[in-house]
Amino acid sequence: MSKSTRQAAFLFLTLAIAMVLIVCPFMAGVAYAGGARGDDWEELYGDWFDNFNPERFRDEDGKSLTWFEKTVARGMYSLLKAVVKGLNLEPIEAVVFKRPVGEEYPEPLFRPYGGFPEVGGVYYASEWENVIKPAHGFFKNISFSILLISVLLGGVSIALKSGNPVERARVKEMFFNWIVTAVMIGAMLTLTVIAFDLNSRLVVAVEGIIRQSLNIQDGSYPTLKLAESLTTGSWFFTFLSFAGFIVLTVFFNVLYLLRKFIISILLVVGPLVVLAWGRGRQMSLYLWLSELVSNIFMQAAHAIAFALYLLLVTI
Repeated sequence: MSKSTRQAAFLFLTLAIAMVLIVCPFMAGVAYAGGARGDDWEELYGDWFDNFNPERFRDEDGKSLTWFEKTVARGMYSLLKAVVKGLNLEPIEAVVFKRPVGEEYPEPLFRPYGGFPEVGGVYYASEWENVIKPAHGFFKNISFSILLISVLLGGVSIALKSGNPVERARVKEMFFNWIVTAVMIGAMLTLTVIAFDLNSRLVVAVEGIIRQSLNIQDGSYPTLKLAESLTTGSWFFTFLSFAGFIVLTVFFNVLYLLRKFIISILLVVGPLVVLAWGRGRQMSLYLWLSELVSNIFMQAAHAIAFALYLLLVTI
């Protein structure tokens, strides 16, 4: 690895860490504040947990738990309930199908308790305007300043080497690369919003298929109803199956929170990545673009997988 490549990698890593320290705490606070809490939590999960309350549980023969079983079960039950309530978890459907709502988007089939993010189903308007845009604009201004200096130096180079056609052609090619770089940096957020919109429309299309194919009422959550129907004849094994749903719910909540953080970091440092591409480091742009696209359209892929799952379990 050359010295310049190491320096570029170090710069990118430093900026990424800086954005994690600056942006992520704010975004985490917003995400925590937007979860299911208070009356919402009781409405959403109250009946779900009551089905596995060790004080009320009866097996297939109508027998309750023994004293020892009930003592162990109380601890497991309280721990799992504290995890769900403390993390403000939303149901898997609400996380996967979270999207904007408005004139262009119909009312959602799965209502998210954290609200409807206006920008691509990822950011609320306040986050986009007060966090992402200013942070992106800061690095965009830095990138444009470096580009301006490069243009000035290129002009001086043309003046000094005007008699060398090879050097003159090389500098002209550099000028063209700088123009393309400037356009890409300037249009980055606009293109990102277009990608957000395309992803949201795919999610809406999949949601429409679910609405037409399955008898699901608005505001209901199939995974919660499926968990309610779990029964193995043993409280312990039934509860383990129930805990598996909780773990899966935690996974998707954390995954989509990380998705938001990663997209934030990629958008903020994007101008510097495109600038590096304009200066000949093409691999940096390919890696950045692949990460951004995969994280944006991850939601549509999960929506399709979830729809197939629902169709299979209801056949």
